[in-house]
This record gives sequence, structure tokens and C-alpha cells, in this order.
Amino acid sequence: MEDPGSTLVSLLRSLLSEAQAGLGRQSLDVDSLQTKASELQSVLVALESSALNSTSSCAALKQPQTREKTLLCCVPVEVAERILAFVPPTSVLKLRRLSKQFNAMILSQPFIARNLRTYLGHSVTSSPPFGRASRLFEDCARHYLAWPAVYQRVFTDLHLYPRTTLHWAHKNSIRAGAPIPICIARLASSLVELDLSYCKLAGEIPSEVFELRLLESLQLHENGISGVLKADVGRLMRLRVLNLHSNQISGFIPAELYTLTELRYLNLGHNCLDGLLDASIGRLELLRVLYLNHNHINGGIPQALGSLTNLEYVSLCSNELCGPIPIELAEIAGLVSCNLKQNVGLTFDEDSDVISF
Repeated sequence: MEDPGSTLVSLLRSLLSEAQAGLGRQSLDVDSLQTKASELQSVLVALESSALNSTSSCAALKQPQTREKTLLCCVPVEVAERILAFVPPTSVLKLRRLSKQFNAMILSQPFIARNLRTYLGHSVTSSPPFGRASRLFEDCARHYLAWPAVYQRVFTDLHLYPRTTLHWAHKNSIRAGAPIPICIARLASSLVELDLSYCKLAGEIPSEVFELRLLESLQLHENGISGVLKADVGRLMRLRVLNLHSNQISGFIPAELYTLTELRYLNLGHNCLDGLLDASIGRLELLRVLYLNHNHINGGIPQALGSLTNLEYVSLCSNELCGPIPIELAEIAGLVSCNLKQNVGLTFDEDSDVISF
């Protein structure tokens, strides 16, 4: 396996090369950088020699008592700042452990802005980038959820606002268990569709998500999201699609959910929800798809569910429902499928081609 110290040496060599190649077209303090270039080069040579003779140069980077002896820490921070601005953000973040000074510099907002602008360009549009810019942007998108919060915030301000859609399903292949970024609220005046499904997310849905007042579609399915569905969901008055299936959400369905009268698609299946299915569900008159399957919802099916005449697909299977099935449910003209299986307490006296239980 390649020694970590040698890897860092190779990385810094390539950074220096990129910086020198780009001097003519970047608005940098050329004199300041060039006067330090030869010093930096000698530091890299010395480090390479040290790395080859060390049994574990990586340990030197991890141990506080020897960190000050690491030759990389001799690189003046002001020089490193200018060089590292040319580097992909993910590579930059790997150098945070070199010293406290490096860590502070890399996580400073001015450096992050310079780094992202140098790497991705200055353009901010409401549409995704194309060509090479698109490839670089996608690389950042794959790592975004694993970045420190300050990097997420600056990236959101510079390269996501004022987008109306953010479809990032399957984007997080780096770090499982990342939380939903709270800086997403910075898109409150533009974002209409948010899709972070299949991103290995964990933790609760932060209140900041419910500040996205223009949101019409929220898809967070197939993650590890836990906690309760907060009453704040009722603030998303324009919501038409809410898909949270296959998470670990628990507790009652909040009454505020039934105030979202624009909903067409509601999927809370495969969670840990319990409590009663409230009669207020009858307020969702535009609802076409309702999936609450594989939860722990108990009590009876409210008669009000049969008043939702736009329903096409319903699944309440694998719950703890009991009592009679409202006859009105079978009389919905456009109902294609209604799955009520594995609710041992349900009873139904009529034949139906669409209701199965």
C-alpha cells in the first residue's frame, strides 16, 4: 500500500504545478507566490525523503505532539491558501489535520469562496451547468452531504441559489449517516422541488426544511431518517408530493399534515408510525395516491377516506387497523387498487374488484 506521506507529497506537487500553470490567468498576487515557490519546492523534497524513511508518516500527522515537526506545516499559510484554491474541495478537506492553522484556513469562509469559485467558476444560474462545469459540479454534489457545514453553506450560496429544483437522489456515496443540511433553508425563496432520496441520510428532518415555503415536491425516501414528523410540515402549503417512505420515522401523523390541501401524492409507507388515522384526512380532496403501508397505525379506517373521490391507489396494508371497511371506499369511481391486507381486525361484507384484504 502506498505510504500516506508519499501520497500527500504527490498531491502537493500537483497543486504547485497547477498553481504555476494558472498564474497567468488568475488574479493572484503573483510576486508573493513566486517568491515562495522555490521554498515550497524544497519543503516538498524534504518531506518526500522523510516519508520514504518513515515507517508511518501518517502517524506523525495524527499525533499532536509530533504534528509541529511535520514539514508540511512549514508551508506559509498565505502561500498554501493561494495554491490550494486550485484544488478540488474534497482534496483540500483532507489536509485539515496538518495543523490548527491549516484547519482554520481551510474552514474560513473567504478561502472556501475562493476555492469553490476557482474550481467551479463564478457563474450562478437557476439551471444545472453543462460540459466540464457539469462534471465538476457533479463531483461536488457527490461529496456535498459529507462536507463540513460551512462548506455546504458557501456552496449553497454560490452554486445552488437561485435554483428551483434539486434532484440529488443517489448522490451521497461517500458517507452514510449524514444529516440533512440545515443550510438548505437558504434556498427558501427559490426551491420548488427537493429530492434527496437514496442518500444514506440519518437523523431527524430539520425544521429548516419546512422553511421552504415554495416547495411543491419533497422526496426523502429510502434513507435512515428518524424522529417524528414535525407539525412544521403544515407550513409547506404548496406541497403536492410528499414521499418519506422507507425511513425510521415514528410517532403520530401530525394533524397539520391534513391541512396540506394541495397534496396529490402521499407516501409514508415502511416507517414506524402509530396512532389513529384521523378523520381530517378527508380534507385532502385532491389526493390520488395514499401509501401508509407497513406501519403500526391502529384503530378504524375513517369514513372520511371514502370521500376522497380522486383516489386511485391506496395501500394501508400491514398495519394494526380494525373494524369495518367504509363502503364508500369501494364506491370511488377512479379507484384502481386498494390494498388493506394484513390488518387482521378489518371486516368487509361486500365484494370488490379493487379492495384486497
